[in-house]
Amino acid sequence: MNRLFSTVSPAVILLVLFPLCASSQKTSKRTKAEIPVSEADDCSLTFSGSARRDVKLRTAQDGSHYESVNNGDSLTVAEWLKMTCSQFDPKVIEVKDVPIPGIETQKVSLQGYLVAARFENGAKGDHDIHAEISDNPNWSSPHVIVEVPPGEAYCSARKELWSLVKSDLLPGKNTAIPSSPPQVKVTGYVFLDTAHGGSHFCTANGGRGIQKNGVSAVKGLWEIHPVLEVSESK
Repeated sequence: MNRLFSTVSPAVILLVLFPLCASSQKTSKRTKAEIPVSEADDCSLTFSGSARRDVKLRTAQDGSHYESVNNGDSLTVAEWLKMTCSQFDPKVIEVKDVPIPGIETQKVSLQGYLVAARFENGAKGDHDIHAEISDNPNWSSPHVIVEVPPGEAYCSARKELWSLVKSDLLPGKNTAIPSSPPQVKVTGYVFLDTAHGGSHFCTANGGRGIQKNGVSAVKGLWEIHPVLEVSESK
């Protein structure tokens, strides 16, 4: 073996070994990006997304001057969808990396059934908890997406939401679909997720949403994001 390597130049040896090392490094990075589902409500996690990052990560202080939709009273999913089509869509002219004035500069509360949730923990995930609210516990009723980012600013909301669904996690998955969806009230800021579509904001879902039996019931690209408060309601 020593004689063999003594006849091969160092440059050739490096060329042979480099791809193996690179492959090992890529595997290591991929593994590190996967966060265990058991850490979904860990408040020390950080956001790893990029699309409209600053808008997604607004805090209570950032929105202290925002107006409250419906005078602060909760909306049903049906009322939310009607409002996004009649009041929000017509006003969207351009979407930038700052809140859309007069639309995303609003605080809103939504009340309904927490029908699904997913921890975005994969290699390409942003570490948000994606959740879906509906007026009806049946899957076919329209869903609205609400998102809780990672970090201390969202810790209380994140822990509360995850506590309501973690016992219903699908085996070996990062997704929960409660058999008896709890009723909740979520409060946060209006957000338009244009990363998944560029028109028909209030009706298209951009291919988003948790699927049950191959079906996503999400309607619209308008979300509550970030969610700042979550409480169980009856």
